[in-house]
Amino acid sequence: MRSYKRLAMVFMLLAGVAQAQQVSCPAAQGKSLLAGVSVFDGPPAEMADLVPDVSRGGEAHLFQSWEVGYLFDQHRTVYLSCRYAGLAAPSVLKIERRVQTCSFQAHGRARAAEMTCK
Repeated sequence: MRSYKRLAMVFMLLAGVAQAQQVSCPAAQGKSLLAGVSVFDGPPAEMADLVPDVSRGGEAHLFQSWEVGYLFDQHRTVYLSCRYAGLAAPSVLKIERRVQTCSFQAHGRARAAEMTCK
């Protein structure tokens, strides 16, 4: 009987992992590489641009991260604004399900930056 309970708990844990969402800015829009991001508490038009919780490095090798799980706990919505080199208008993504952290990494101009929330 105990082995069935353990097996059921393992399946429940795996189901929770399978439901975890990951949202990423596309690495490129056409030939334009991802160059920068902003994370917003609510629609970008409201201009509630969040300051990164962690920011280190320089322009060529920048790392930033935002802890955003608390916003979902308060039933608020998080948006990503993905900016591309040479393009005026950013690509805006609404994060539909809860994520905990958003991380941005820049690798210099020759390689696309990376932005992932999970």
